[in-house]
This record gives sequence, C-alpha cells and structure tokens, in this order.
Amino acid sequence: NNKGTAASNHVRNVDWLNKNGICLDNIKPGKSKIKGAGRGAFATRFIPKGSVIAPIPFIVIPNRNALLMLKRGGNSKKKTTKKQQKQQQQQLLLNYCFGHKNSSVLFFPTSPVANLINHAPTSTSIESSDANDNAG
Repeated sequence: NNKGTAASNHVRNVDWLNKNGICLDNIKPGKSKIKGAGRGAFATRFIPKGSVIAPIPFIVIPNRNALLMLKRGGNSKKKTTKKQQKQQQQQLLLNYCFGHKNSSVLFFPTSPVANLINHAPTSTSIESSDANDNAG
C-alpha cells in the first residue's frame, strides 16, 4: 500500500541529492562579446575537463529532412509552381539541434540554457555522451 502521492514519491533527501544530483547552475545565458555571435551559454565557474556541464534531455528527430519546409512567396493566395515547390528552406529549430554530418538523426536539447551551448562543428569545446557512458 503506497501512502504517498505521486509527487511525494519523487522527493529526495539531501544525502541522495549530494550523491546523485547534478546542478544546472554551471552555465548561464548571455550575449557573446564576439562580433556577430549573438547569445550563448557561459560558464558561471571553472569547469574541469571531463566534467558534466549540464544534464540535457533530448527530443530525438530521426530524420533531419523533417525540418525542411517549402519556401513561400509573398502572396500565399497565389499557386506555387513545381519549381517553387522544390525549393526548400530549413526551419529555425535546426540551429539549436545537435547532430553529425554523416547522420540524419538530430537531437534537440530541452534543458534550460543548454540549447545555447556552442555546437558549431569547427569550434566546439565540449563533447556529449550518453548518461550511461563512463567516459565522462
């Protein structure tokens, strides 16, 4: 017989949190000082190499082509030609997904601030790993 509510079953004591918890305060959002870079995630303290920066649950997008859409002209009442229908553009969501150039699978981060972590293919300073990966 379970005498608690569903919410009370998820309450953890301080000892459990100290052993198993992961803080979300290692990074904060901010405006980059690099010209044209926009916003990003910035460390709030020194983070040693191999440390978890932030736990990031992902929404898996199995096929990146799902984020393609037809370009529309200025007047949506006009019929589109076959040539126009073949012209596609990417949805803005793609800018915030992680993926690999040789795979169609994308991962969209749902953790706060994590979507602002730099994931450009030429200048990353982090690596992602599965929660069960012992490599770090």
